[in-house]
Amino acid sequence: MLPLIDHLWISDFFSLLLKVDDFPKARLPKDISDADIAGFSQNKNPQEGREIAIHFLRQMNKFYKEIDFDSYWKERSAFYQSATDEISGILNSGDWLDMAESFYQHSFALYNVYPSLTLPPYMGFATNDEKQAFALLSAQTHQTLENKEMGFADTSKVMDIYIHELGHSLLNPSFKQLSDELFEQTAPAFTFIEEQMREQNYLSWKGVVNEYFTRSGEIIIRKMLGDTEAEDKLMEFHLQQKHFIYLPLFVDVFWKNYQQGHSYLSGMKTSLNKLKDQYNKYNKTDSEDMSQLSISGKVMDLKTESAIPFVNIGISGKNVGTISREDGSFDMIIKDYDSADSLSFSMVGYQPFSIAIKAINEDFLKVYLSEDIQILKEVSIKANEINEEVVLGRKKKTKTTRGQSNSTSYGTGMAYGIRINTEGLSYMLKEVNFHMRFNSTDSILFRINIQDIKNGLPDQTILSKELYMKSYKGQKWISKDFSNEKIIIDQDVIISYEVVKVWFSNKTYNNIFFTYGKGYEEGGQYMRESSFSPWKTSSDAFPIALYITGRVL
Repeated sequence: MLPLIDHLWISDFFSLLLKVDDFPKARLPKDISDADIAGFSQNKNPQEGREIAIHFLRQMNKFYKEIDFDSYWKERSAFYQSATDEISGILNSGDWLDMAESFYQHSFALYNVYPSLTLPPYMGFATNDEKQAFALLSAQTHQTLENKEMGFADTSKVMDIYIHELGHSLLNPSFKQLSDELFEQTAPAFTFIEEQMREQNYLSWKGVVNEYFTRSGEIIIRKMLGDTEAEDKLMEFHLQQKHFIYLPLFVDVFWKNYQQGHSYLSGMKTSLNKLKDQYNKYNKTDSEDMSQLSISGKVMDLKTESAIPFVNIGISGKNVGTISREDGSFDMIIKDYDSADSLSFSMVGYQPFSIAIKAINEDFLKVYLSEDIQILKEVSIKANEINEEVVLGRKKKTKTTRGQSNSTSYGTGMAYGIRINTEGLSYMLKEVNFHMRFNSTDSILFRINIQDIKNGLPDQTILSKELYMKSYKGQKWISKDFSNEKIIIDQDVIISYEVVKVWFSNKTYNNIFFTYGKGYEEGGQYMRESSFSPWKTSSDAFPIALYITGRVL
């Protein structure tokens, strides 16, 4: 028995076979490099790899004769010719190759594609040398031998697999220039996806990164070709079926990198550095001298003693926050706090409340909020006072997205917002609409905040009661009519959405990704990381796709 099958990929055999004569006269060339045959050794030992490769070729020459492969080929060559004709008709058309070479900033003198009728369906392998790229593709649809339909006639599926495999060859020259240090620095991100990657036989972080680069290229090439439908399907497939949860980050970086005319290698480095920064931001470890306080409690109505759900809780000005659950309970860990800090509680319809951190000496904190009794001016609107409908905000969505996959880190008070200018109008709010790129949870409950503006940032709420919207699995545009609330807006405001509860699905990977909008530049971009953290307008935020409708008064 040969001691090699358990650690070699088909691509290792494929690479070797391209460098030797046809069977039954295959011999290992004397000038073959150590790199070409080291993989045949489990320990990557060139001498051992050479010996095993020689033995493998001898056995394959022998096997070729034993099965009388010449006769097999004579009987079946017509099927292979049909497969070649099918695949050639697809790959020799369109501008996709020019796009791929432009994006990866690399090209080969010759591109070779080999259809296989014996590989399992929907598979492919690629290799290359300095001048040529080689790809081996299996059937992508059902085969009908009677009609010599060999499974390579579906343009979309063949293009998907070949652009993927060709991407590996085109990016390899740049990939080899990445330092081991960069992979080591980003390796902790592998821990979140290792199980799903290993199920797909991606066993190392370096190999997974290569896949991220390739899959980003697939999507961007479709974008360059203007194939929006394929672009969307690929992103959804890689996120939800293959669990490449960091893919939106990689696609965003590579697309901007390409548009700005930077090198492909620069895009590789930038994407990994951004991944490292994002991981470090949300996974800080506690240093030995960092003060830390664990607090649990419940928020209740002072008068009725009933639980108050979804109360914003945190330290003003710091990224430390949470919200209460539906039963009013909460728990949080406060890190690196100051003795002068206070824990604050805020909810529309209640008076704000704060307690000094140093004054908390209970294992379980009971917080009572007093109702904020406001005498609101009654709004009486006659039908003839309502004129035309106004639409304000960012209605146009893009393909760029931001979110998380299979995360449970929601309910911290994080919010994203947009500025809505009144343009000199006074109107009654009708609908709030915003877009989600992916939602594979069962459902999500959002709080809608509408705040006046001070020093260019959100300040006090203009609402007298909480507003909520619910999104269901697969829903894109989330809309709700708030006409009955009779909310009058006569000033510039910032409207934001905030996730307060997620009903996670136990049947699928839970993806929550929001959509970037375009146009309406005056809308800006606003983000709050937790309940009482400062609002930001930097690159940490993003231009959300949100717009409102109203009736002009």
